[in-house]
Amino acid sequence: MHALGLTEVARIETEIEVVAVGAGFAGNVSGYRAFLANAPEFIAASSQALRESIEVLCKRIDRRIPDFFSRIPRITYGVDSMPEAVSARMPPAYAQPSPADGSSAGVFWISGLPSKAPSYLHPALVVHEAWPGHLMHLALLNEQQDLPAFRRYGAVKYTACVEGWALYCETLGIEMGVYTTPHQQYGRLEMELWRAVRLVVDTGIHWKGWTRAQAIDYMASLLTLSRDTIEGEVDRYAALPAQALAYQIGNLKLRELRQRAETQLGGRFSHRAFHAAVMTAGAVTLPVLDDLVSDWLQRELRGAADHAA
Repeated sequence: MHALGLTEVARIETEIEVVAVGAGFAGNVSGYRAFLANAPEFIAASSQALRESIEVLCKRIDRRIPDFFSRIPRITYGVDSMPEAVSARMPPAYAQPSPADGSSAGVFWISGLPSKAPSYLHPALVVHEAWPGHLMHLALLNEQQDLPAFRRYGAVKYTACVEGWALYCETLGIEMGVYTTPHQQYGRLEMELWRAVRLVVDTGIHWKGWTRAQAIDYMASLLTLSRDTIEGEVDRYAALPAQALAYQIGNLKLRELRQRAETQLGGRFSHRAFHAAVMTAGAVTLPVLDDLVSDWLQRELRGAADHAA
């Protein structure tokens, strides 16, 4: 797992080098990171301005949803700001799913500290936490009345499936057209790099004997996240062994399934059909998700053969 993390970090760093060229920082990724971390243009003037900017972006992305998804939940969601007092030790954003009984909307919580959520991260944060990420996925799971309860409401126990989907959505955002500048493309890659770094840091702490300071320094060398955010992340990995490994592992599995579907279906591949197969599977382990998608693929291939006959 540690070796996989190092490989993933190297892969994403190579992609970042390409984005840095487009941003005017050819051969100077460290300088590009320093620019992003310190330029005031990426920081909203207030928590209210930050929230309003996120609300606008959410609606822009919502418009693209029907082009990629045939199954859309009935419940909606809103955006709110985390209290400033707790924002320092929280991630830049997180999702609060709508309750299973549909009595209220889901909430996409954005940091009350604008410096923790620079604008180049906004598109990736939205597609991960809101729609088509967590808030859409979990709301749709709640509505699958033909599934057993543990697959409708047990998402917290199946992190690789649920977080893998949300990370897959960050890459899907490229096809959806949500990243419009090199800086936003960097933001997407940094978000994935963050999850790849977790493979290295979690195993570093729990298997290789890394100190807290060593883990913090490693993350700080690769990410533009604030020191407070990185320290909070390292403390989380120390307190919850292996939980953070599930994100990128799930992401890689979802990409593998997507590639398999495209290869086998060719011109018959449909975003809407593939996404419906994954999103309605329920909260499951990755081997079970593989089985369910494989079953769906076989049905699609049989349908194509019958149609051809």
